[in-house]
Amino acid sequence: MPQSWKTVRLFISSTFRDMHAERDHLVRFVFPELKERCRKIHVHLIDVDLRWGVTEKDAQEGKALEICLDEIDTCRPYFLGLLGHRYGHVPPGHQHSITAQEIYHGVLHNDLPKQVVDLSKIIEGKLEGRQLSDEQRDTLMRCYVWDAGKRKYMLKEGITAEESAIIQSAFQQYAAYQKDRSFFFFRKESLTATLAGTNRNDFFEQNPEDRVKLEALKQEIKDACLPWFEYDDIEAFGQLILETLWKRIETEIGQEILKEKGWLEEELEFHELFIAGITRRFVGRRDLLDRMHGFLEHDAKNPILVITGEPGCGKSALMARFSEEAKHRHPDWLVIPHFVGASPDSTIIRQVLRRVCMHIYNACDFDKQMQERISRITGNDEQAQKQRQEIQKEYTIPDDYKELAEKFPEFLRKASKSHRVLIILDAANQLDKSNDAHAMRWLPQPMPENVSFVISTPAGEVYDALMSQRTKPEVESMHGLEESEIKEFVNDYLREISKEFPNQEVADAFFGKVKNGNPLYIIVALEELRVFGKFDEVFSEIQKLPEDVPSLFEQMLERIERDYQPYPGLVRDCVSYIACGRYGMASEELQTLLKTHAPRLDPAIEPVKLPDMLWARLHRTFGAYLINRAGVTDFFHTQLKEAVGRRYLSKETERNRVHKTIADYFETRWREPYTRALEELPFQLFRGKMWLDLYEVLTSLSFMELKIKHVSVQKLGMQKERYYEGIYKLQDDFRVILENFKLSKMSNNVKDQLKSLLECLIYQSQNVASNPDSFFSQMKWEARRHKRSWELFKPIFEQQLKGIDCRNYWIDPYIICDASRVSRSFQLGTTSAICFDVLINERIAALIDKKGYVVFLNVDTGQVIFKLFLEAAYACCFAKSKRPCLIVGGESGILYFIDLGAEKVIAQQQVHNGNIFGLATNSNGRFIATCGGNDRRLHIINLVDLSEYSIRENYFSFNYCVFSPAKDLLAVASASSDIFLHSPPDEYSWYAIYSHDSQAMVCAFSPSGSFLASGSKEGELVLWDAKRQFVVWRKRTTNSSLIGLVFLDDHRLISGNADGSVDEYDVHSGKYIRNLSCLPGEVYKIVIDRIKNKIFTIGGGLWAIDLELCNEGIDEHLGVILSIATLTKESVICAGENPGLAIINVQTDTEPSVRIMNSSSRISHVSLSSDKKWLITGSATARGESLAGRVELRDLDTNIVKVLDAGNPSISTSAAVWDSCFIHEGKVLVVAFCSETYKDRMIDKLVRWDLEKGKEKSISYDSTKGPRSLTSIKDLGVIVTSHSDGTVRVYSDSDLAFIRAHKLHEGCVWCCVNAPEFGGLITGGIDGYLKVSNINNGKIIKILQKEEFSINTCILSPDRNMLVSGASNGVIRFWRNDYPLLLNIFYAGTFVNSLAFSPEGDLLYFAGGRGLLGVIQFKQNISWGRLHYKL
Repeated sequence: MPQSWKTVRLFISSTFRDMHAERDHLVRFVFPELKERCRKIHVHLIDVDLRWGVTEKDAQEGKALEICLDEIDTCRPYFLGLLGHRYGHVPPGHQHSITAQEIYHGVLHNDLPKQVVDLSKIIEGKLEGRQLSDEQRDTLMRCYVWDAGKRKYMLKEGITAEESAIIQSAFQQYAAYQKDRSFFFFRKESLTATLAGTNRNDFFEQNPEDRVKLEALKQEIKDACLPWFEYDDIEAFGQLILETLWKRIETEIGQEILKEKGWLEEELEFHELFIAGITRRFVGRRDLLDRMHGFLEHDAKNPILVITGEPGCGKSALMARFSEEAKHRHPDWLVIPHFVGASPDSTIIRQVLRRVCMHIYNACDFDKQMQERISRITGNDEQAQKQRQEIQKEYTIPDDYKELAEKFPEFLRKASKSHRVLIILDAANQLDKSNDAHAMRWLPQPMPENVSFVISTPAGEVYDALMSQRTKPEVESMHGLEESEIKEFVNDYLREISKEFPNQEVADAFFGKVKNGNPLYIIVALEELRVFGKFDEVFSEIQKLPEDVPSLFEQMLERIERDYQPYPGLVRDCVSYIACGRYGMASEELQTLLKTHAPRLDPAIEPVKLPDMLWARLHRTFGAYLINRAGVTDFFHTQLKEAVGRRYLSKETERNRVHKTIADYFETRWREPYTRALEELPFQLFRGKMWLDLYEVLTSLSFMELKIKHVSVQKLGMQKERYYEGIYKLQDDFRVILENFKLSKMSNNVKDQLKSLLECLIYQSQNVASNPDSFFSQMKWEARRHKRSWELFKPIFEQQLKGIDCRNYWIDPYIICDASRVSRSFQLGTTSAICFDVLINERIAALIDKKGYVVFLNVDTGQVIFKLFLEAAYACCFAKSKRPCLIVGGESGILYFIDLGAEKVIAQQQVHNGNIFGLATNSNGRFIATCGGNDRRLHIINLVDLSEYSIRENYFSFNYCVFSPAKDLLAVASASSDIFLHSPPDEYSWYAIYSHDSQAMVCAFSPSGSFLASGSKEGELVLWDAKRQFVVWRKRTTNSSLIGLVFLDDHRLISGNADGSVDEYDVHSGKYIRNLSCLPGEVYKIVIDRIKNKIFTIGGGLWAIDLELCNEGIDEHLGVILSIATLTKESVICAGENPGLAIINVQTDTEPSVRIMNSSSRISHVSLSSDKKWLITGSATARGESLAGRVELRDLDTNIVKVLDAGNPSISTSAAVWDSCFIHEGKVLVVAFCSETYKDRMIDKLVRWDLEKGKEKSISYDSTKGPRSLTSIKDLGVIVTSHSDGTVRVYSDSDLAFIRAHKLHEGCVWCCVNAPEFGGLITGGIDGYLKVSNINNGKIIKILQKEEFSINTCILSPDRNMLVSGASNGVIRFWRNDYPLLLNIFYAGTFVNSLAFSPEGDLLYFAGGRGLLGVIQFKQNISWGRLHYKL
């Protein structure tokens, strides 16, 4: 399930003048890398440096300190303090400097936080289990008030000294929580002196008293046991901060994922916070509330009540108070309030209906109702199965709007049988107009009995639609507050901010101005007077207040413009961007868009965003009128949005300018993929009337696929994960342009094309939602079904395919060619099998596929014996009984017993609520154990006396269970990372043994029962002594999950992995022995066939692996293969982590032959000259030896070896040879030497050998910056090298003179290829990016690939038309220069280190982990095959 996004705000505190070097290094190098790492775990990192872009003079003049302290409270608990040898500016009247006050306020807690984000967690004791006393808890709840606008808890003014002391004691515990998230870095004096040079006054504190204070501050930090570090190098400082922060964030987010909230929980929380905020200042309206309750309580025939009134009159606050009272007065009612605008999804009618249905489902326990009805159906014939499916369908909440609109009244009708149902819908006029929501046809007609709706809306389209309902609703009109209510409202506000009117004349003037009683007008007027500040002029200011809300908002905007006069246009652009956003704009987006207004302290440096200090001030200015929904800022009041439109966006040209600016920003980000860009870009292009751009985006296959995959994948509780949300939002994009097509002035043919795409999206939505990776092929297939659709659809494809027949490129990349001979495996049965078992003596296998069919077949011939239909299942096993019987654990939690002789289900039993993941029987067949389900239970059935019992785990589910063959001991793998042991029938014999650092996925006993092995989600393998229960050994085996285990005997263990590999290990030592096979799917069960010496497993199908053929394989010589090169079409030379070379001769009709070339050194690199005359081998320091890395040239005609061991101290090195290339028609060889790890601390070099003249030239690097790959660009006469620090460097190929360098990646750049056919230089790095760049200016032209794993290698085909990349997760990707999208994907089964094409280009060899060499054959029409050879 995709993880929801979280935000971490990091406050950076430092002095002004002396910390420019550190802050610049953080902004340019550290934070970009840290943000990229965070993005991979769904975290938005926001670094808040309020010094950036602000001079010290600015800080001394005004509210800088106040803003800083407020921002610290917002960022809690993350705090980064940088201290050198200056104490910093001490404001007049203060004892400490600004920096010191930030530290005291943010970390040491010498004062009280004025605002807190995590207060609810502190009160509930959820911050690392630190519980408060009742007194502390009550005081915090009393003294901190929730502010809905700021979405924080604010400290009330006027608290007592006693309350202050109690709060101080509570926050001392909070400080303990924050300690692990506050970090301090002290610069050493030697580095300060170097940076200062002759300008010591700016770097060393000149005031003796302040020097003492600075040292005291540092000592306080140390005494508080806060994490602190010293540094004397800027780059080391940056690396230290990067790793320290990343470790803390990664650890915390890993813990948060376990507490991940579902979509419904998040929606409920949004609405609860909205209600709490909007009722904070609610007064009066008692008569109206009583009439609303009376309407419901007197069995009125009319089920709908409409609350109407002018904007700002308080309808939302009334509805919120009414919902609170209704729940209190009628606890047995089902009250479901929905406030449009409270959450990002609250405006979409489809999401509104789905939320209400899910609320009803949970509140009425529909799951229990459904299970009870299903359990009453007997038999297992096709009719009985259909009845069960119909019942499940009846309780299933659909995703499609039309189906939801039909299901909605059914759910209301079911709920009304046991509850009185009240739906409260506020601001129905603000619903998105998609699906014709404003017509209100989604309201059930007629309304089910016992169901009522209360709906608020002003006069307009929605009100008219409600009045035209078959049964006309009751209407209550809202007016302004009464005079007494106005005074109460105003006095409450003044009391809250500790203010009062200066005299009665001013009070009378104000109350006269607000006598119409509009609450919104009153609150905005009070806010304007509060910020005015000149109390002697308050009376005249009141007289200037306009008469209505819209005019008042416009006056407010004019006033704010004056406040920001030094930044002309800043206010206009800020509010215009928010108003023009589809759902508002995120802070990060606004700061970037507003960078043109940033002060330019250095004319040569272009700002990257609006300074944090300036943004914080601007956000505070509008804070009372903004709402934050999941990180997106929008106007709380529609009247303010309308005022912005009238003042700044009344002209079409201005509106188009704003929309174009936003569109240009999102255009640069949607390929990341950035979810907000995928949502906003079509809307911005439409609003900006950029019709051609909109057409190109909506017909971009890449955009469509990314939007489906990444937009709002929700957690649906009882529903399975689907990608419907992205599909529906994409359909809405198409509908918008089609409904407004006349405005575009594009041809009707374009309109027909868009219609065709929309129809295909609709028809294929279910298939694509289930498998978004199939998007392109599903769309193409749907279009081909209808000749007219394909005629319209085809040009769109051809435009992007540029004439290539797309049919040839969308095929299954996991087809195994001639697998029975080459990979020592053969496939049986269906490729969609999800579980299986084998009855060895009877030679029968049972498979269950994704559709729910159980297929029985002969394992020797593959012939199907019989099949029957059940349901999808994830666990099955053959019972140990006289008559062959298969036990199946269904996804609904039902246990089925199938008699193979009768070929039917003979019994069934409901044992779990949801999927059964583990199923096992003991050695004599007496006990059956099952585990899994939503109930997190282990269930034991005694088949002798038919007794049964369950063991429940409160927090984690169970993944797998297995009995020991020696005795009735059951091992259970838990998601908690533990292995539990249990001895039935004693249900109290239940204890855990610590096992893994991540989820335990599988476990297995040895045949004698002496050993127990277990595997984890992170690929860790652990062997236990089962009798004494201690760890024999543990090891990390793979980067993927270890999900299958079986013992061949007490000496050999076989594992199956999620990456498709099947491996063998020595039981006693844990040593890796060999790879048995590499399959195209997850290997999550293995069965031993001791009769024919085979193993059976699931891996994209049922596979039989012949162990005798495995024994005939080639011994492992090289270990991990580091580098390969092709001598001929069928001859490959390989170098690996062990000394020596292997030359493999690959024939099409025989097993490969291998010739081993021994070597005393480890060969790290092999390559061939273009004329195939020279073989270049580069060595690395062998383990345990001191041999220096060197280069050998072998003449393949004469076999004469020339050693290019320079012997020259200037170029000798012990670093490994990493890459090489010939230039100048083979007369010159350039070689890159690089340390294999940063810890080696060797001197890395780039060496140029003139082979004719015998001259050398070299360039040396620190081992953190060494060259990893190189390529020549003959036309430019340069060598391009990629480096460990993320840069590429350009040198003259004649003398290695340095020309330029470009930072292209974060972290090591493993490969670079000059590919003008693809637009420039191709680079791949550890950051997972494969980029095309302009080598002259370093500009990124496009991003071909973004992996979660490192891109290790890339290569061009001999004809230079195909580009291939290999990654550390084993994925090989293919591109063509005449095809704009990814051509195909191939999975190697292990990480890929090296790629090599055959000279003809029809074979691609790949090599890497597990000593595996593979070859892909390019056949006619680009169909794929795969051959594997084990070295």
